[in-house]
Amino acid sequence: MFNPASVLVLLGVAIATVSDWKNRRIPNKLTVSMLIFGFCFGIAQNGFPGLLHALTGAVVGLAIFLLPFGMGWLGGGDVKLFMSIGALLGTQAVIWAALYSAVAGGVLALCLVVVRLVQCGQLRNQVRLSLTTMRLWVVDGPWRFRRRTTTQHPVLPATRTALREKFPYALAIGIGTCMVIWQGYPALW
Repeated sequence: MFNPASVLVLLGVAIATVSDWKNRRIPNKLTVSMLIFGFCFGIAQNGFPGLLHALTGAVVGLAIFLLPFGMGWLGGGDVKLFMSIGALLGTQAVIWAALYSAVAGGVLALCLVVVRLVQCGQLRNQVRLSLTTMRLWVVDGPWRFRRRTTTQHPVLPATRTALREKFPYALAIGIGTCMVIWQGYPALW
């Protein structure tokens, strides 16, 4: 599925990832130019139906990331980047890219927590605490465990700090988008 739109998406996501990694910002010039190119590409391909295809992709991309943005989990640049990806790739592709990006984001977040725990030397203690908690939950059952413990999810202070740390989500968006472009996706409708 390599066409000019997918090549532009790969290039734009690569630039956004590097910028987000270095500066924790995704430039508006990049996202707006990708969005405009998506609309122009849709018009050039199919006329008015192509424009509608690009517009619905952009709206779906915006809608998917609007709640996480409102909750403070994502930055505005991530939302605009995903909206421009939707304009370039279309509705179904942006839905699959969101799913792949969510999985990639979870794996990256878990890796970040593990790296931070290794750096402060608390990985073994957190694993031991988690296994003890899991054992109590399995032996006592979830209903007794909740009544028995004061905290539902015991974590060490170093883990709590690592869980609050933000990371450049453009990397996860890039991984999810690359999977959609290279691997394809099943039709939703």
